[in-house]
Amino acid sequence: MAPRPHCCRQKKALAGNEGAAGAPNLIVVDGKVALAFDGFSLTGCAPEITVDGKISEVRLIDYAMQGSEGTLYWRSSDLELRQILFFEEHSRVRVVSRLKNVSSNERTLNHVKIFSAEAVNGGACPAEMRILEQSFYNARIRTLGPMATASDRLLALDGLSAKAFVSDTVTVLYDRAAGRGLLIGFETFDRWRARIVGHAETIEPIAGSETGKTDSRIKAPERESAQGSVGKGCRITYFAQEFAGGDLPIPAGSQVLMPELVFEVGKNPDGLLAAYADRVAKRHAFPAPTAPFANWCSWYAFRLEVSHEKILAQATQANERSLGKLGLRFLQADLGWQLDNIPTYFETNERFSRGLQGVSQDLRKAGFQLGAWCGAICVAATHPIARAHPEWLLRRKPGDHQPAGIGNWYWDPKPETYVLDVTHPGAREWLLTGIKEMARSGVRYFKWDFAGKLTDPVLGGRSNPVLVTNGLEALRGITREIQLALNQTAGEEVLMLDCGGVDMGGAGITRLSYATMDSGNTGFLGPQHTREIYTTFACHLFKQRWALLQPSCLVVGLPGTIDEARLRATATFLGAGHVDLGDDLVTLPEERWKIILATLPPNQTPARIVDLWEPIRTGTVPAIDSETGLGGEHLFVAPTEEIEEGASIWCLPVQADWDSWTLVGVFNWTDAFLKNETFVARRYQVDFSRLGLAADARLWAYEFWSGQFLGVLPQAKLEAEGYSHRGDLERLMIDSGPGLLDLAFHGPCVKLLVLRPARPHPWPVGTSFHQSGGRELSEVKWNEHTRTLEGKLLRPKGESGYLVIANPFAGPSEAGIRRMPITASGDVTSWRAVF
Repeated sequence: MAPRPHCCRQKKALAGNEGAAGAPNLIVVDGKVALAFDGFSLTGCAPEITVDGKISEVRLIDYAMQGSEGTLYWRSSDLELRQILFFEEHSRVRVVSRLKNVSSNERTLNHVKIFSAEAVNGGACPAEMRILEQSFYNARIRTLGPMATASDRLLALDGLSAKAFVSDTVTVLYDRAAGRGLLIGFETFDRWRARIVGHAETIEPIAGSETGKTDSRIKAPERESAQGSVGKGCRITYFAQEFAGGDLPIPAGSQVLMPELVFEVGKNPDGLLAAYADRVAKRHAFPAPTAPFANWCSWYAFRLEVSHEKILAQATQANERSLGKLGLRFLQADLGWQLDNIPTYFETNERFSRGLQGVSQDLRKAGFQLGAWCGAICVAATHPIARAHPEWLLRRKPGDHQPAGIGNWYWDPKPETYVLDVTHPGAREWLLTGIKEMARSGVRYFKWDFAGKLTDPVLGGRSNPVLVTNGLEALRGITREIQLALNQTAGEEVLMLDCGGVDMGGAGITRLSYATMDSGNTGFLGPQHTREIYTTFACHLFKQRWALLQPSCLVVGLPGTIDEARLRATATFLGAGHVDLGDDLVTLPEERWKIILATLPPNQTPARIVDLWEPIRTGTVPAIDSETGLGGEHLFVAPTEEIEEGASIWCLPVQADWDSWTLVGVFNWTDAFLKNETFVARRYQVDFSRLGLAADARLWAYEFWSGQFLGVLPQAKLEAEGYSHRGDLERLMIDSGPGLLDLAFHGPCVKLLVLRPARPHPWPVGTSFHQSGGRELSEVKWNEHTRTLEGKLLRPKGESGYLVIANPFAGPSEAGIRRMPITASGDVTSWRAVF
């Protein structure tokens, strides 16, 4: 096509879908492009390509629109970039980019920005825009105003940038005022590790300026909010979708296909993420995730002291509690089984005198299978292959002869460590040989850890320069080979946990995926760390379409509080996560055993997080002044704050053969803080409509962990002129009028509510057995003629607990419930109550 040199000085809209109202538009102006969506626009967009260490000046030389496809042609002295924009349906644009080396010499690709935008506009109140920031181990929702003013006191997930966000693979911008979101995501990833980057500022628009032009002067904050000062002119002033080129050589005349990028607008941000995840899974033929199950992991109980005998002791204890019947399948030896406790070895140490095969044989006799940790991408300098084959190790840059160290190993004996170059045939064969031996030894659950070290951007020197290591190509390739080798050697599927730390590193290859930072033992890392773990889990739930997610180990033992233990277990359960038990079952206190038993079998369907994108009303119960003894006595003051980070309200509809109900997890992640030397409780108000409940619903409420029957909702509202006092908080529900859930309690803590339609006759409202609120019951029936309630309990023989039965027949002086003790006489136990 002949170039049109003057087109870059023209302004022209190239509309998809025949210019339908609200459809995405492509606009060309002054040599750059704008993408306009329903309520959002990206202005001043152009690609930026770095080759041979320098930015190549690519310019728009032509553009065309034919039907639902638009094409942009960019050119520099040595590169040609063609971008095709497919306008799919009414709300989605797909960008396919091909880069060609049109010079007579080989070029080295360093970095690519598919589109680098000067500004992102959206919404009448940009400061309230909410943004998903996510990576493999971290995720959160941030608000643009606090980000722009740095009042949220957060760095981007790269740990470097202030007033910015960095999201791997996918993000969503959500305009709260309009109830509309824009998803930006990469849908191909076998070679490149892509991310979305944005910078935010508070700006003062220049009067009469063109759309997208801004003044660089920082405007003074307009108002104060609970999160800090927020400027009125807040906007994203830089926005790029980019990836490292991995120093890939591009021969003269050849071309490179870049990752496909999608923009899509929709009203529901969770729906956008779910649709994105489904498209990715379908396109790449991802296998279905494995169903939730339980594993036991040795790390937090024993660390480097794990042994054959200690693992078998866990199996004995697990059988005494019938955990096998509740979903426990594997017992896993984490780091500590290898010779010298060094990850490079496939040989066992003296604590495993019969090798992994001996442990596997004994576990099978006990009814379980063996799991094992592997971090062999990390090569200790003291290991024989580091001395005999330095060419098997990654170097800093091509041409280097010495491998590049990445620091000392984290645990004793802390040797200097290198990264295995899996692009070298000898290194790959050595690794696969060791992994096949693990499968032959009986390993059926394989924890693949630290593999993300392959993608370290400073390790560019590799044996095969055509295979990208500091992208995803080498990592996904070796992960795929390992899964295949495990399955073929075992003669059955070996469940593989991707614990590599790189987003999309094992997506669609492994059926298990680590989803958060390490949980740690209870009582050490504090409530903020716990909040970050399970907020990440909440934000990652759309990835359940790709793999069963593990929110790190479920550790519930001492020294932390029982409230912390319950909080961890509730989030793991409601998120339908992989339950990876992390305590020493032999010494676990009985009160903590109840938490494990209440979590198994695992939940199969993830909850919906109510307040990720739309905060709920919250506040603190007024405190009493320690000096005067006055103030804060009246509780009717409505909460007005909003928790920006969200993930406080988790909602899960439950269906059983005898009833349907709703579980609501209310998480108070914060310490009960001191105000005038008085601890105060946090209060939450949630409209029934946010929980999927009818505004006029009449419900029985039961709190699982305390076993407290909360009566009927709605409850009488507290009157502003009436008398209220701190004793009212004993009810948990303090002001739950029609269509409203209103409760207050101290944190860090969780309340797991079972909300069930009230009936005119006795009926179970919950049990002490299982967090589901009643899935452990079956065939529950009320007989009006005999005034009997009966059913079956599905729990292992010997387990004891109670049923909580609401009794509308109770008199005014009675509690309105019957607590019925029951001990399982078999796997199915019949029960009957007469009224």
